[in-house]
Amino acid sequence: MDKNIIGLCIGSANTVIGTYNNGVFEVVLSEHSSRTIPTIVSFEDRERKYGESKRKNYKRTIIYPNRWLGVQNNFSFVKKEKEYSILVPTFNNNLLSFKINYKNKTDFYTPECLMAIFLNKIKNIESRKSFDDVL
Repeated sequence: MDKNIIGLCIGSANTVIGTYNNGVFEVVLSEHSSRTIPTIVSFEDRERKYGESKRKNYKRTIIYPNRWLGVQNNFSFVKKEKEYSILVPTFNNNLLSFKINYKNKTDFYTPECLMAIFLNKIKNIESRKSFDDVL
């Protein structure tokens, strides 16, 4: 019995979803028929956008939140990265966070939370097929 297997490649800029089914590997296309999905999360007034959908609101867009995973305030590159970030991270309760106004509420989102939001979207793309195992 062959099982369907999912593989994710979360690169520094893009994410790729692959499946292995009955001896054949294929890349799953995004809802925009693309083989790659930019690792980006954006907050609109009433909804969150991901990947290609995020292009409208740069002031509340976190580009490549995976680059910020595990970063602490004393890391030397934090100051330099802040110069090039559209949405500048801050440290809230000693955790790197992004201050975002979403649905008329201001809150702090950590990179881990943002990646969970992004991966939830990826799960929805993957669920268009039926899979037994997830890698």
